[in-house]
Amino acid sequence: MKNFYTISSYFLTSVLFTSCSIVVTKNDSKMHPAFVELNTLTRDNQVEYELELRYFSEQNFVGRQIPGYESNKAILTRKAANALLLAQRDFIQLGYKIKIFDAYRPQTAVDFFVNWADVPSVARANNGSLLAHWAEKSGTETYAYDVALGYSQNGTDWTTIGTAHTDNTKTEHGFVSLAPDTAGGVRAVWLDGREMAKKGPMTLRTARIDKGLHDERALDL
Repeated sequence: MKNFYTISSYFLTSVLFTSCSIVVTKNDSKMHPAFVELNTLTRDNQVEYELELRYFSEQNFVGRQIPGYESNKAILTRKAANALLLAQRDFIQLGYKIKIFDAYRPQTAVDFFVNWADVPSVARANNGSLLAHWAEKSGTETYAYDVALGYSQNGTDWTTIGTAHTDNTKTEHGFVSLAPDTAGGVRAVWLDGREMAKKGPMTLRTARIDKGLHDERALDL
């Protein structure tokens, strides 16, 4: 039996994006009914998929097992899984078999990746206190994440102090720059997607931050 790599990768790309919005718990017995483990759906050893979940191994671009991938199991929505099963049977008739490298992506893994181009940073205020920021998922949408904040007076003891913005929209907030502010604390500037939820543009926003949030406003409206 041959492995059919090219078409399987292309086909999975089209179906996987429909399968990642409903939460599956770590306990398989509590899996959401809209989801199914692929090789329990086939009920036929000859039709089983060949599984090689790369994020369950070190064979991926990160070079390590990704948090959330706890077994070499592939999970999809039932709708996507049924469509994939039809394709698998067609491929088998041609002497091929689908090989799966990724499927439903656990929320823990989504939180791990967030946006790998948007890196955390730390800045020191003029009084010596420190402010850190990092991206934190706020919803299931691809770019729904906030600018989370941490504050430390001495660099040893840290406290989370919420986010750099107060809009509470499930939109993109990121690519942050930090610098000491002459009024005290640290000045943060970031790209903000709140207006995009209303079909508006991406904007540039700022706030002054110490133990709290001050002077949050848009820079380019």
